[in-house]
Amino acid sequence: MKKRRRKVKEKHRSPISGIKKSKQNTESIVKRKKKLNFFKRRKSLRKKTRRPRRNIGVKIFIGILILIISGLIFISIRYVLSSRGNPKDGEHTQTDVLGLEEVPTYPESVFLFEKNKDTNTVQNFLMDGKSAYRLPDKISRDNVHEYYTEELPNLGWENILSVPIGSEDKKYGEYWVKENQGLRIYVKENSVWYETITTMEASSGLEDDVKEEIERELLLASSETQDLLPDFPWVLPVPKEYIISYHSSELENFREVSFKKIGSNHIYSLTPVGYFGGNTFDSYLYTYIDSKNTSEVIEWGVQNSFFVERYGKSILLGDIVTPEGITDGAVIKNNYNTLVYIVLSATKDDPFFEYILENIKPLDDHSI
Repeated sequence: MKKRRRKVKEKHRSPISGIKKSKQNTESIVKRKKKLNFFKRRKSLRKKTRRPRRNIGVKIFIGILILIISGLIFISIRYVLSSRGNPKDGEHTQTDVLGLEEVPTYPESVFLFEKNKDTNTVQNFLMDGKSAYRLPDKISRDNVHEYYTEELPNLGWENILSVPIGSEDKKYGEYWVKENQGLRIYVKENSVWYETITTMEASSGLEDDVKEEIERELLLASSETQDLLPDFPWVLPVPKEYIISYHSSELENFREVSFKKIGSNHIYSLTPVGYFGGNTFDSYLYTYIDSKNTSEVIEWGVQNSFFVERYGKSILLGDIVTPEGITDGAVIKNNYNTLVYIVLSATKDDPFFEYILENIKPLDDHSI
């Protein structure tokens, strides 16, 4: 036993100085090393386990960010393409033409009279079954034709007639029918125009309207015309087959004029009824009708009236009840003397009545 102890003690001697090392110092050094090693190991393990987690989170965030940016770029490209008015992209919101039912607007087109949409003239234009839209840039007549050839059959419309530009006996345009309704669509310069008509008018391509226009043109082209008096406030070339007569009117010292076709009882008149701005066109029309009636017999009346823009003029048209039947009447203004006049036709849908509205002009002023 003693020998063993001596050997154990000798093991604690320093090989250099021969001094016995303190057991306490040796144990403390060993413990310090173990603690340092233990914490270093744990720190290293933490670093190894946390670092991959941070890298995965960053990669996921970058991936999501790339997807968001790519989506925004894609949406921007789609928006730019759709804003160019491609008729086949199908990305526009389909709406009906203003004033018409189940007739879609051409993509990206804008109502032609948008700024004046609430005026009486435009409202009556719409109530008359007409509408017009400005087309996007670089859209051709063929684009419009292709679009409606594809869209309208889906809404129950049938294309029954196509009239090319330059037709002599029909009005140019595409003619459609649906149930008891007709529709004409045509392109004029950079706008597309719509007009509701009867199914018979659609099948004939408005042939009767063309005949009336040709008849008016023949009246105008005739070399045998006569002028109104030089001091009369209107200018109108009147065909020689009409007799011109002047009469005093109920308005101060202003005169009215009438035109009677030779060999018939057809008489057309142009009568001053008041100063422009003093009343509405409708009021002037009813004042004129009242002047035709007496307290005992009421034979004159107004069946309906509506505003139109025709021949560069703002005109109030009306169906006038007379002792001979229903005829056409119109209210127009004269910028030369600032008076309002009533134009009365001899018969309904008369070519000479339309001729007067188209060709009459104020003296020294060509705008109404």
